[in-house]
Amino acid sequence: MIIDLHLHTSEYSECSKVSFQEIVAEARRKGLDGICITDHDTMAGKRFLQDPLPEDLLVFIGIEVLTCEGDILVFGVDDLPAEQISAQALTEIVTEKGGACIAAHPFRKNLRGVGNHLKSLEMLTAVEGFNGNTTVENNVKAATWAVRLDKPVIGASDAHKSAQVGCYATYFPNPIRNLKDLITQLQEGLVKPMFYDEASQKYQPIKEK
Repeated sequence: MIIDLHLHTSEYSECSKVSFQEIVAEARRKGLDGICITDHDTMAGKRFLQDPLPEDLLVFIGIEVLTCEGDILVFGVDDLPAEQISAQALTEIVTEKGGACIAAHPFRKNLRGVGNHLKSLEMLTAVEGFNGNTTVENNVKAATWAVRLDKPVIGASDAHKSAQVGCYATYFPNPIRNLKDLITQLQEGLVKPMFYDEASQKYQPIKEK
């Protein structure tokens, strides 16, 4: 199964220009099996789950949390501290509660990535090695660090525009029925980053250098 783990809606992220319904449409066009809505510091997108959803697309709600060091994607934990905390404290909370936490675009140069703090965050579930809104150089650096730290590497679009949806995504080898399944496979490292090839209109694995 192929899932985009990092998406922002115009409804709940001021920086985004793409609505939830537009994300769904583009995800289906590209053949994604699932999407994760990760708006900035809010899980208000849970309201999307109250509306009828397409039967051929899984929809999960996570959150992108801005810690003191940079952004962390969180899945499976609803009751997070309201105040800004350190990345270390956040990863400890998420791990204790059985959720998943992923370092988002760790080497992006806009003070939103955890950068060199990556090596001290032992409780991270995975690292976003391939982000659709980050330079190739910074993505390669993130993926290289993840391998050195023995952390799973994921791909995700970080889409803020319709065309960006699903440009990178993550392959899950086993069926996913719910958020628990997704978190379990992340925790077990059973994931691989993928990219969408417009020429073939198919997802392809990202070859390790």
